[in-house]
Amino acid sequence: MIKRQAFDLALAMKFPMPMIGALLALCLLLSGCCGILSLRAERQVVESLPVYPGAVRKSKFTTTWPDGTPSAGILYAIDAEPEQILEFYKVQMSKEGWALEFKYGHSGLDEQGYLHFRKGRFWCRVFIRGQARPYDVSVRVGSH
Repeated sequence: MIKRQAFDLALAMKFPMPMIGALLALCLLLSGCCGILSLRAERQVVESLPVYPGAVRKSKFTTTWPDGTPSAGILYAIDAEPEQILEFYKVQMSKEGWALEFKYGHSGLDEQGYLHFRKGRFWCRVFIRGQARPYDVSVRVGSH
């Protein structure tokens, strides 16, 4: 919508084509730049978080939550009991200045535990999934 309005405005004001291109580029930059910069920050934060000793990195990923919030994450395979993993993240994240806001234990099916932290404008969620060792542990970071 904004792109079309900028184009119509440029034509009405009889700007030359390079000016129209510049206006369109500016609209594209303004409409997408904040999300791109934000996701870059989330990627940097998730890379700086503590990693459980012996964890094997399986993949890096990005996610957009249903409310439109982007997040970046890393998926690990960890050969330890869920209680040990949760305790590690509670202690280590606290040392890094992250506040634990809430936690959940085993919730049925394959989810073994979940922690939610906050630090400044960032949140971090640690999910433990699987039915046996090694468990899949995803560490995700987003911002508000």
